[in-house]
Amino acid sequence: MESVLERMKREGTSEKIASFMVKEKQPYEFKRKYAQIRVEEFAQECDNRGLNCHVSVGGLDSIVLYLFINEVCGIEVPGVSASFLEDKSIQRVHKALGIINIPPLERADGTRWTKQKVIQEFGFPVLSKEIAAKIELLQNPSERNKTVRHAIITGETGEYGGWQKNSRMRMSQKWLEKFGGYENENEGTNYQKPDFKVSSKCCYYLKEKNSDDWGKAHNSVPFLGLMASEGGRRAKSLRMHGCNYFGKSTIRSAPFAIFGRQDILTLALEMDDMWRSGLKEKYYEKLLKEGKIAETFQMPETIIPEIYGTIEHDSTRALRTTKAQRTGCSMCGFGIHMEKRPHRFDLLYQDSPKEWDYLMFHLCKDENGNDIRFPYLTTLGNVSSTWGTGLAENRTGSMNLKWEVSTKTNFGIDARFFDDTCEAYESNMDYNLMYLRSQQNLANDKLKANGYLFLSDVYDQLGIKRTKMSQTVGWIYKPEGNENGDNFVDFGILETNRETEDGGYEKAILMEFNVDGPILDLI
Repeated sequence: MESVLERMKREGTSEKIASFMVKEKQPYEFKRKYAQIRVEEFAQECDNRGLNCHVSVGGLDSIVLYLFINEVCGIEVPGVSASFLEDKSIQRVHKALGIINIPPLERADGTRWTKQKVIQEFGFPVLSKEIAAKIELLQNPSERNKTVRHAIITGETGEYGGWQKNSRMRMSQKWLEKFGGYENENEGTNYQKPDFKVSSKCCYYLKEKNSDDWGKAHNSVPFLGLMASEGGRRAKSLRMHGCNYFGKSTIRSAPFAIFGRQDILTLALEMDDMWRSGLKEKYYEKLLKEGKIAETFQMPETIIPEIYGTIEHDSTRALRTTKAQRTGCSMCGFGIHMEKRPHRFDLLYQDSPKEWDYLMFHLCKDENGNDIRFPYLTTLGNVSSTWGTGLAENRTGSMNLKWEVSTKTNFGIDARFFDDTCEAYESNMDYNLMYLRSQQNLANDKLKANGYLFLSDVYDQLGIKRTKMSQTVGWIYKPEGNENGDNFVDFGILETNRETEDGGYEKAILMEFNVDGPILDLI
């Protein structure tokens, strides 16, 4: 059996990724033209294969993609969306563009899936889609997933994974401590088990599978607004397969794959100018003629949904949205543990307190019919706190879950921003990301060579001033595997936004180092 590592070597994966990353560093005009070429190539190849195309539309990025394909590339394709999941301001833009709203999947009893029904049956979406999927496997053991569950706990992949001992399949230690208890008997561990179910299935039942089904019914394949710069599990796939991918079971185009945040916001402004300069009237007349809107429907003045605010230059001349940087389903817990207060749950409370109360406290029931609280520790209270007036941590969540962010007045010893206080910082964010990834590789080389690495050593690499704590915590490496740590250095690089002194937001890079803890006594 060919292992994953052997297949990647045969397919030249490293070379493909390197070539793709070169394109990510090119100027905006190159990327814009490159995206147009990829759109035209994908549409032509689909036509050759007898396939139709559509745009999978959600938030700002894919709204821009829809207009780019239809109005810049001149290729008329429909937009398809599970709009009911989106913010009301996004829904309004969807309606103004004539986006097809598809319902969630139908259940066996003839009713449709809802967020409440999905979470009630499968579990809550917490941490990230990837981590939630791993926890879900641990919570639902079978003979078929035995090898994968072992890899999640230990990092040992077996034959197909190339017999790796310390693979990234292993869940980080801090999440193993809280969710790994399902395998205690099999693995001889002593981890906790939460008192609630975890799942990544929300997306599948509410927008992914129904979108796929629509595509199959209409012999249509999607254009997606994905960008490798957003990171996550999709980034590697985009860099491996490129913008256009024609696989055995998957066909898709991601024309903006090489874009960064500045590129997509620049294009968003261009599309918005086109909207204000005549597209608004064009779409109104078209939709009115097709009977999709009433004559009294008020077309939005901008294609940038209200939830994002406006797109403006910050003090560094970088573009940013003045409100939300990213959007998603209300009460989705993916990534919220990394957000600075006020986070998306807080904002939902401010905008729609009744919806917040239902989703936070009454969404699901236990076997006795009692309300199950959304498994998140922090809630709102009418007192002053370190998070600001009106934000307090005055309730406890599920008994076994203690979110790190909820116990800190600010970021902890293993998390900090990479910014102009660091000697190695540059104004070019793409360069900073590339630099940090190379330094992360260097740190792993040092760890393996020496068997240990202090956080202060990493601080020295990055031009960060040492602290007393950084000289005591760090990483331990053991070739046979480290049961008390991850056995590798992960900077936890996250592109995010943080509040500025003037009340706005600026683009930033947050690093959450996966330190093992104090290591002086372990060397």
